[in-house]
Amino acid sequence: MIIGLGEGENYVASDIPAILGRTTRVYILDDNEFAVVKADEVVITDLIGDPVDKSVFTV
Repeated sequence: MIIGLGEGENYVASDIPAILGRTTRVYILDDNEFAVVKADEVVITDLIGDPVDKSVFTV
């Protein structure tokens, strides 16, 4: 899954091309990671619920 980061909005997509018209900054979720996505916040955790520190990719 891909989480796209916008200004005052965020996106969830299956792959990068699906959000390229909206943003170029993304998180790429790995297996066993979950995200809570709100307009102004993205929290990524592992299966246990511990926060995962992810780097933002520019595409």
